[in-house]
Amino acid sequence: MPLLFSQNWLIKANSIYSTINSVCGVLAPIIGGFLYSFLKIQSILILNIFCLFIVIITNFFLTFSNKNIEESEKTLESTADKSNDLPKLIVVTGIIFNIGYGLTFSVTIPYLINKVFQIDSKIFGIIQSCFYIGMIFGASLFTLRVKNIALSYFSKIFYKLGGIFLLFSLPIFISLDLKFTTAIYIVAMLLFGIQASFFDVGLTSFIQKEIPQNLLGKYLGIFISSSKLFFLLSIFISGIIIDYLSYKSIFLIGASLFVITALLISIIAKKRLP
Repeated sequence: MPLLFSQNWLIKANSIYSTINSVCGVLAPIIGGFLYSFLKIQSILILNIFCLFIVIITNFFLTFSNKNIEESEKTLESTADKSNDLPKLIVVTGIIFNIGYGLTFSVTIPYLINKVFQIDSKIFGIIQSCFYIGMIFGASLFTLRVKNIALSYFSKIFYKLGGIFLLFSLPIFISLDLKFTTAIYIVAMLLFGIQASFFDVGLTSFIQKEIPQNLLGKYLGIFISSSKLFFLLSIFISGIIIDYLSYKSIFLIGASLFVITALLISIIAKKRLP
């Protein structure tokens, strides 16, 4: 992405990409189910191959900007001092977000809706879809609200995520009517999707801006693999907490984790100010 777009267009490009990705994530299962109702699985696989072939051809004609070695070395030297500890901080930030996401979204929320509150399966589908609607809305809103991304930007997101997790826990500790519980989870899912999109697009743009291009591929490989590893571990841990401790503690753990991270990022951001 940094090779295709200038710095002025980088945030907008990542936002558009995230919007398209979220829309496809919602529409793909619907389209797939519709096609599977009258096509054989072999025909769908052939269609997938054809789509991938179009993607390969499209990528072949993309024009990447050429940067000489001297420019790359200057970029590396100018960012070496200020970003010495920055890659480690970004990796930790991504890991913590994926831990909170894994603890709640994949196991705990479906468990609460289906087992504890026993909400209708159709309503459950609506609640789940609100997360992706929030991501679409958040990615579209991102370019309008965010012009520049600093380290303090992420502390604000983690504070908001902590508040959203407390909103998720509200029906657990306070006895509410089922309609109010459903409304709270719909609103919380929408807000969760918006902030998740803000975090995803913001962190991607921040990484592309702050990390030297000759280290970007290696760094992204480490970042993505470590984040996904902790995401899977958090799903496993959430099941253990539900079985052996209490589901009531998960959102409190997630909220505490996000607020502590927000405080640490705020402290580090102030130290990095000239």
